[in-house]
Order: sequence, then C-alpha cells, then structure tokens
Amino acid sequence: MPVTVIAAADQLVLDDAIASRIPEDVPCRTFHCTDLDAEAVFSHLGTPDLFAENLCFHYSGIGSLKLRKAEAEGVERVLKSLPGNITLLCSELIEEEFASKRKQKLNSAEARRFSRHGDFIDLLAVSEPRNAPGWLQDWAKRRHGIDLGQGQAEKLYHTCGGSITLAGGELGKLALLKPGEDEIRFTDKTLDAVLSSSPETRFYDMLDGLLAGAPHALRQLREWYSTDQGTFRLVAEASRRLLSLMALREGRPVQPPYFARQLKPLERRYAGDRLDRAICACAALEHGLKSGAYCGENTEKAELAALELFQAELSSIQRC
Repeated sequence: MPVTVIAAADQLVLDDAIASRIPEDVPCRTFHCTDLDAEAVFSHLGTPDLFAENLCFHYSGIGSLKLRKAEAEGVERVLKSLPGNITLLCSELIEEEFASKRKQKLNSAEARRFSRHGDFIDLLAVSEPRNAPGWLQDWAKRRHGIDLGQGQAEKLYHTCGGSITLAGGELGKLALLKPGEDEIRFTDKTLDAVLSSSPETRFYDMLDGLLAGAPHALRQLREWYSTDQGTFRLVAEASRRLLSLMALREGRPVQPPYFARQLKPLERRYAGDRLDRAICACAALEHGLKSGAYCGENTEKAELAALELFQAELSSIQRC
C-alpha cells in the first residue's frame, strides 16, 4: 500500500518503523503537519509527475493536520487515486500517560482519514515494560551489531528510566567500542562502564542508595539535586518502589519481572512495620511538597530540605 500510518509511544521506535518502510534508493522528504496545509498536500500528492519518478513523503504528527471540510474532501479524492510511484508515510508520537487520551489521539480524524487508504500500524505496545527490552535487543543487533543479553537489555531499559530513545543513545555509545564490523556481545562490566556516565544511572543509583539507607545517600542526594531538581520524579519513583515492595509482601505480582528482582535486596531492610512507616513518610513528603508545608529561602532550598528530612527519616526507620 502506498499509504502507511504508524503510531508509537517512543521516538526511536517510530523513527525505526518509518525508516524501514522508505523504498530503497528513494529520498524521503519529511514535513511536520503543524506546518502543512491542504495546498501543500495537494502539491505533494495531487500533481502528476510526467516522468513517473518514485517519490516518498513523511508527514510527522498526522493528527496535527487541520483541514476544513472542503479541503478534507479534496484530500480524500487525492488519496483514493494516489499513484503507485508515491509512498506516503504518516506518523504519530503518542506519549500520553492515560489510556483514554492515547486512544483519542490514536483515533484522530486525520489519522483515520489517511489510514483507511492504506495500512495502520500500532506500535504503542512496543514501549510497554514487558516488550521494550526485547525490542532493544533486536534493534541493537540490527542497528549496531551488538548481541545484547536479556538481562543487559532489562538493565539498560531500567537505567534509562523506561525510555527506549535514551537506551538507544547509550547503545550508540557502546557501539563506538566495537573493534570491527562483526557482531559482538559486550560484558556486563563494559555496559556498566558506559552507563555510569549517564544522568539516568546517577539518578537511580542515588534513589537506590536513598531507599537502602546507604552511608553516602545524603551526599548523592545533594549532588543530584544540584544538577537535576526533579523532586516530584524522585518522590514518584520512591513511592513506586515502596508500594511494589508491599505488593510483593502480599503475594501480588509486580511487573515487569526484572523490576521485582531488583526490589529483592530491599525486602529485608523494610521488614515488619518499617515498610508501612516508609510508605507513610513518602506520602507525607508528597503532601507537604504540594501544599507548600516546607520552608526555605526559595522553592529550591525548601524542596532540598524536605528531601533531606525524608532521607533522614528513612535511615531512622531502617535502624529500628
């Protein structure tokens, strides 16, 4: 089919899918739909090519293409008679957290208008935690010739905060260490060395140390806050881990499986009522931050003071 609409929740997944569908030896021109109008679409798709040259167009963010009724009808006629020498790829990046909003964007009028004249490919599930590591393994082999182990893919995905695009960037760094063109599997030590320079790695190291009551937790917290200040992300990730520990204690499943394995070292530290107290402390921290209960010379200092108190409380809970 000359028309293909592709939706994904991650830019790297989307870019890879688009690239794989560009005809060989045919240059592809990309247009962002926020900058497109009906006249441009007619120019691209509705003007006969006397020489029947193969053409490829990529319309990025198809849901942002706004057409009046008469224009939409004209585009419909063009799409119905689109010649075989034109390949039209339409993409939509859908990063919404809530399923209702994802569905709304997935079923936008323009996405449906173009997809009913060709193929519709829904890649949203690729970015789900149960699927993303496997996709990274396949992409690493195809793109860089790196044979990534399952455990390595899971660690990479987790370290990059669940972002396939960030993980792809780290794999690009790893590929620079390849001694030749042959496929290679790097050791865990080499992967860790590459990841150690990543801001995401420093974030999760700091978070793990905070929850584990590590001696250097306060220092890491201050160093991280001096460059990031993503306070509510820290609180959300801490809450996620503590609530997942509660689920494990109650025999409920925690997904993805590798995340459950990563939580195992914390189970002993939060035995008995320690976990309940830690969850309450995390909830109190979030409420205090949102209600402005913490004082300081400015917002940044107030937030840091709140996080330092939280760190001290977690350490106290684990000593009991």
